[in-house]
Amino acid sequence: MEKIAFYLIALYIFTIPWEGVITIPGFGTVSRLIGITALFLSFFDIAITGKIKKLPLLFKFLILFVACVIISYFWTASEDLSQEKIITCLQLFVMTWLIYQYFDTPKKLEILMLAYIFGCYVACGSTFWDYAYKLSYYSTAERYAAAGSDPNEMAMIIAMGIPLAWYFSKTANQSKSLKRIIIFFLAVAAVAILLTGSRTGIICMLLALIMIPLSGQRIRFVTLLSMLVFVAIIGFIAAGLLPESIYERIADTGGEIRSGNFSDRGNIWQAVVSVFDDSNYIGVGAGALRVAIAKYYEKGVAHNTPLSVLSELGIQGFIAFVGVIILCIRGILHLKRDQRIMLISCGIIWLMGSMMLALEYTKITWFVYSLFAIFGTVGTVRNDAFPIRGASASVTVCNRADIREHKFL
Repeated sequence: MEKIAFYLIALYIFTIPWEGVITIPGFGTVSRLIGITALFLSFFDIAITGKIKKLPLLFKFLILFVACVIISYFWTASEDLSQEKIITCLQLFVMTWLIYQYFDTPKKLEILMLAYIFGCYVACGSTFWDYAYKLSYYSTAERYAAAGSDPNEMAMIIAMGIPLAWYFSKTANQSKSLKRIIIFFLAVAAVAILLTGSRTGIICMLLALIMIPLSGQRIRFVTLLSMLVFVAIIGFIAAGLLPESIYERIADTGGEIRSGNFSDRGNIWQAVVSVFDDSNYIGVGAGALRVAIAKYYEKGVAHNTPLSVLSELGIQGFIAFVGVIILCIRGILHLKRDQRIMLISCGIIWLMGSMMLALEYTKITWFVYSLFAIFGTVGTVRNDAFPIRGASASVTVCNRADIREHKFL
């Protein structure tokens, strides 16, 4: 039962990058179906074995965040929208906990990374399909993404796979053939991100590539030469594939930054701040910004995660949210350099995306939480850090999860 639950959760992670590609009429995405199935089987397994890992402080702040979402229902501006967000948030929390519960060894971490990277391959393939058949996400501009996905969010999700792929290719105890497939993802991801036309996604991709030399891993001359050839190939492919509208959009990035408008986001953010002021600083309720902002602006999305949390959940929810971010960072300070750089890269990519998108109720955000929590538990301790009493330096702390097991029944 444990293995079935484990692989179902891995399958759920695999579907995160492309969750909108396949939908079941009257039910939702295939990701939701797999997640619910994994949830029931996992609970059944835990009930039988009676084992549950002690939650780190990060999860206690996540519980506090979920509590803020639930409590906001009592003063929400839209009961229906808040109910929807409460259910979503509870589902995301449970799945994040299950990922932390089952992926408790370095070997299982490799499977987690593989699942996500191959999921990104599917997302890239769907993006290429839409490009081949000119199925643009917007009718007014040629921008492409996996079916059912926003180009900006899709670009960030794919970019998140770059540091994971590089780290896996250099550290995983897997065959060379598999590692080559994984490292090839860097080229596939770069082309797919360019096709989304997401300026934030392109910046995320560049930051992820820049962080690679900082990982502390030795890069052989052949590898360095391959990377230079890779960059040249990407440039050549981009020159032939990219629509002119995407070129123009990328070229206008500097102007958008200087103006501070970011495709009218500046006006949206001002409206969100006004909504927060009107709420007496307690927020308008989870998901209710869509209704409350109508007084100031026609669009109902904050396009900024911190502002979205602040306006919907108030100061109390924002404190819980910031606490989660701080604890994610704190939890990886004891890790070896290559793991820290990989996680910092993922964190920066998420942070860049969160400045332009409302991501607090998305699977990718909660996946990042679980990634930081797991590495903080089973990662490799650096030579000058001893977070666990009695642990020796530079060893994999794979028994920490076992130490923290408690009887559930």
